[in-house]
Amino acid sequence: MTLQIGPAEEFIESALARWGIYGRNGVGKSTLMASIPDTEKLLVLVEEGQNIRPYKTANHIKMATLHTWDDVIEAYQVVLKAKSLGGGPTVVGFDGWPARLIINKVTGAHLEPGDEREWLKKPPDTYPDSWEQWDDVAALSNWGLLAWFRLPVHLVITFDEDDPKVEKGEVIRRGGPLLPKQPLRGVKKHLELVGRLFAETVNNSLQLDSGIPDNATERRRLLLGENEFWFAKGPVHALGYSIVNPSWNKLLPSLTAEPLHINGYNKEKENERGVLSGTSF
Repeated sequence: MTLQIGPAEEFIESALARWGIYGRNGVGKSTLMASIPDTEKLLVLVEEGQNIRPYKTANHIKMATLHTWDDVIEAYQVVLKAKSLGGGPTVVGFDGWPARLIINKVTGAHLEPGDEREWLKKPPDTYPDSWEQWDDVAALSNWGLLAWFRLPVHLVITFDEDDPKVEKGEVIRRGGPLLPKQPLRGVKKHLELVGRLFAETVNNSLQLDSGIPDNATERRRLLLGENEFWFAKGPVHALGYSIVNPSWNKLLPSLTAEPLHINGYNKEKENERGVLSGTSF
């Protein structure tokens, strides 16, 4: 491989989405993924048993069901070959990062869908799991993320939600994607946008006996800005602190947004002084 040196604009990753969306089950993560318009070709990778109804009746969306980690590797090879021939999807979406399949691959277990939540939450020194297994799960997860990052496609990954940890009124750990500690660090580092999707009610002026608003409606909101309880990151200067009823088109401006200039930093003035001089050394 030849070392590539040049301005950021020459690197293909600078024009591609690297987005992560997390939230509780049923909040609308799949619906957000399915909002990708037919100007794109979307390949959605889902584990067996997941809801795929949001992707129906859309000819530009193709599905692949994952049963094992080997299926993830096979999907990668298929996309890699297709892109090398000038075709293939323009967007790859993981409807849930396959943590369960990674755990099964590393430990030889046969966790059923949903069982991985308990495995991820319990202390790593409890039987039958060990620190070594956790490290191996983390390493394989990070390797998988980086491999998909290298493909010339937009990448969107959804995650289950891990609640904040609060003790004596103090936030010990902010909530975020439900992942082991090391893979979580990789997600936070490598994804340019990580948002928390949640639902909120509006128009709740009239209450029924049960406390449910009679005329309430529900809307989705994607948190992108700094928050005491929830981890989030993204170009808030371009998209705002949060996005109401988010969709692919509402997130798209993040790909062309100018970098945030802090404290009056001006790239052109730096260039005039010779501080930035293109790619020469």
